[in-house]
Amino acid sequence: MTRRGPVTLAEVMAECWRRPGLLARELAWRWLYGIPALAAVAFACYHIYLATADTLQGAGAGQISLEHPWQGAAVVSVVAGLISPMVTKIALWLLPLLGLGWAIAAGVGRNVVLRCYEPELPWRPAEMSVIQGLRVLVLAAISALWWGGLRWSAQVSTVAGVPEIPVYFGLVAVCTLAVLVLWSLCSWVFFMAPLFLLVERRSLAASLGRAMRPSSARGRLVGTNVAVALLRFVVATGSTILSLFPLGLVSTAHSLLLWAWLVGMTVAYMVFSSFFQVVRLAAFVAFWGPDAAAQNPVSQP
Repeated sequence: MTRRGPVTLAEVMAECWRRPGLLARELAWRWLYGIPALAAVAFACYHIYLATADTLQGAGAGQISLEHPWQGAAVVSVVAGLISPMVTKIALWLLPLLGLGWAIAAGVGRNVVLRCYEPELPWRPAEMSVIQGLRVLVLAAISALWWGGLRWSAQVSTVAGVPEIPVYFGLVAVCTLAVLVLWSLCSWVFFMAPLFLLVERRSLAASLGRAMRPSSARGRLVGTNVAVALLRFVVATGSTILSLFPLGLVSTAHSLLLWAWLVGMTVAYMVFSSFFQVVRLAAFVAFWGPDAAAQNPVSQP
C-alpha cells in the first residue's frame, strides 16, 4: 500500500492535531481499560489491607520514619514478609487477567485508531491482540529476569552476612540497563509487527518474522521513534515540574486544591503522551509505504 500524505514528522503531527478523533479514540480505549484495571488493583490492595491491618500495626508499620532509615528498612522487610503470601495469591490470578485485558484492549484499540487515520487498512483485531499478548508475555519474562538479577546482586554483594551497599547498587544499575536494552529491542519488534500486519497485509507469523529482520528502510522510522520519545520525555519532565510547583504553597493552599492540581497535571500528561503515541503510529504508517515500497513488495505467504 502506498499512501499519499504527510512526508515529515511535523506534517504528521499537524495532521493528527487537526483530527481530534484520532486522540479521542486512543484515549477511549486506554481509559476504558485503565479505569477498571486501576479499580481492580485498588480493590485488591484494600482487601489485603483489611486482612492484614492488625498484624501490620503490631509489626510497627505505622512507626516507619525517614529519620531512622535502617530501622525503617527493617520494618519494611517484616511488613513485606507478612503480606507477601496474600499478595502472591492475588497476583497469580489478577496479573494474567490484567495482561489479557490489555492485549485485547490494545489490539482492538490500535486497529481502530489506525483505521481512523487510514481507512484502507484492514480490520484485524484478533491478530493485533495476539501480538499485544505476546508483548505482555515477553515483558513478564523480562521482568522476571530483572527480579532474578536483583536477587543475584543481593547475594553477590553480601560478604559474611554484611551487605556491600555500593557494590549492590552498581550491580543493580548494570542489570537494569541490560534489561532496558533487551526490552527496547523486543518492544521494537512488537511495535513493528502490527505495521507489517496492516500496511503490508502479511500473516501474523510473517509479520513477526519480518519485524525481526533488518531493513535499510527503517532508518527513518528509528529516527521518528527517537524524536517522539524525546517529545514524550519533555512532556513528562514538564508535567513533573509543574506538579511540584504548588508544594511551595503547601502552608497556605488548601489540600483539596493541591490534590486537584496533581490530578489535573496527571491527566494532562496522559493526554499529551497519548497524542504523541498517535503521532508515532500515524508516522509509521505514513512513512513506511513510500520508504519501503521499492524494497519490500507486498506479499502474502
